[in-house]
Amino acid sequence: MNNNQRLNQLLLQTRGLSSTNLEGTALIERLRKEAFALAAWSCREIDRITAERDEARRMCCEQAAMDESGYVKHGDMLHFAESRGWDCFQQEDNK
Repeated sequence: MNNNQRLNQLLLQTRGLSSTNLEGTALIERLRKEAFALAAWSCREIDRITAERDEARRMCCEQAAMDESGYVKHGDMLHFAESRGWDCFQQEDNK
């Protein structure tokens, strides 16, 4: 179970939970809100890091597909990526 799954499970378990006093109820609700915010931040951070990784992979593919004169064949770039199991051009193709 990954962190997001554990967090979602915890949030589901706390839904509707209340305390015998207002302070406890407020604490539970604050923890729920902070957990939701943390989960959203985590997803954005994963997207950012994935984008950086894909850019580095594309640069590597470009370098590998460059001939002596500096010309880059797009097909060779794609082949280089595919041969390594990289999907760094997949998002670009879907635009």
